[in-house]
Amino acid sequence: MTAATTFIIDGALAPSDAAQVLDDLRTWLGFKHGGTLDIAPVPTDPLLPTQPAIQLLFAAIRELRNQGDATSRVTSRAREICNRLGQAELVGNHKPEGRNG
Repeated sequence: MTAATTFIIDGALAPSDAAQVLDDLRTWLGFKHGGTLDIAPVPTDPLLPTQPAIQLLFAAIRELRNQGDATSRVTSRAREICNRLGQAELVGNHKPEGRNG
């Protein structure tokens, strides 16, 4: 793997392929040479990634946060998925909404 590569998680990832992608993702995270984390769009309704893709995305972002790199290494598309799924705080996008109390 070369420096500054983009790791793209297939948004339509099947459960049967998740283990191999997880191994590849661990390798990519281990290189620590920069690069960005992305997730490929899903072209059909409901336009959300599969559960395995979402789980891998969230786990990878958590690891990038542990490395201190989540802010700069997560693409806008991956950030948008986090926002849509109520996980904006994973990538530092948390915007407190008006709450009572």
